Amino acid sequence: MGAAEVGGRARILQVARAAFVERGYAAVSMQELAGAAGLTKAAIYYHFRDKQELFEAVVLAEMQLLHQGVAEQVALGPPLRAQLERIALFALGEARSDRTRLIEDAHRYCETARLRGLQEHIETPYGLLRAAFAAAQARGEIATRDLDLAVTLFINMIEGQLKGYSAGPVIDLPPEDLARAIVGLLMDGIATSREPPSLD
Repeated sequence: MGAAEVGGRARILQVARAAFVERGYAAVSMQELAGAAGLTKAAIYYHFRDKQELFEAVVLAEMQLLHQGVAEQVALGPPLRAQLERIALFALGEARSDRTRLIEDAHRYCETARLRGLQEHIETPYGLLRAAFAAAQARGEIATRDLDLAVTLFINMIEGQLKGYSAGPVIDLPPEDLARAIVGLLMDGIATSREPPSLD
């Protein structure tokens, strides 16, 4: 694939991401994307079989950016609390609403089989996070014996904020404060004592 073809593909993905985020998958047409990219529809179909394949490529690129961002925060080093606060802030930062819209549309418009196939090509941050938790455990920073549970709870706490699912009031905090609160809750808990209260 020549440089112009690679550049054309990158331009299409950039334009498509902006359109899918702004108006959603269903409202965007290939003709519109061609016009916004300064290309013909045939040029877009040269790179992508249909709108579904283009959308999947946008989602895949977004997930790769997420993985890369988490990797960068982990690489800045321990302690675990600082790593997790950086990761939470990254996830809850500027791109969170964009990412949420793309993921919601992927679940809404991608067939289950195609979505599973797409997920096979996505390297999730789970492995990076588990390695950071395991290293913290080895350093004596955390005592939990169930690392998978701790990692999953951390991810779910962030995803709950990204998706806006809430059984109570909306937590309206700046991303820095929300990231600190999530990590504090995970690392410190909410009990006043580590000993269970006596029932006598």
